Amino acid sequence: MNVQIIEHYFYEFGYVNINLYFLISPQYENDVITIDLVQNSSQKTQNDVDIADVAYYFEKDVKDESLFHSKKMDLRVDGELLDLDPGRTIIYYVDEKPPEFSMQGLKAGIIAVIVVVTIALIAGIVVLVISRKKRMAKYQKAEIKEMGEMHRELSG
Repeated sequence: MNVQIIEHYFYEFGYVNINLYFLISPQYENDVITIDLVQNSSQKTQNDVDIADVAYYFEKDVKDESLFHSKKMDLRVDGELLDLDPGRTIIYYVDEKPPEFSMQGLKAGIIAVIVVVTIALIAGIVVLVISRKKRMAKYQKAEIKEMGEMHRELSG
């Protein structure tokens, strides 16, 4: 299996913006195909695709779960068609630097949730206070009316 064969499949399935220098010696041995796509950020130009995107879509095509309407991928090694079992097909993504997870991206979301919860609590408290005042006002008016009637009965 050589670089030209893999490059042919990339072009055939629409990965036209991938450059040949990203492909490093594909290997096939013991039911394992190793295709190294290497892209340093310093090598990447504005027109180049992201290697992670290529690997993701390539995996979908290999597993016959293509996100686009395309023909089924038939990989051949030395002219022999490879029977790829989608259940056993595993594609690993390895980047030049490990992924970094940061709370910086979550700060705005967390602040928004806190603000919404605080506003909801304040609105709930305001509604409770207003409804309680209205209820108490009704009882006070009724109490005053009853007292007035009692005074009239006693005076009269």
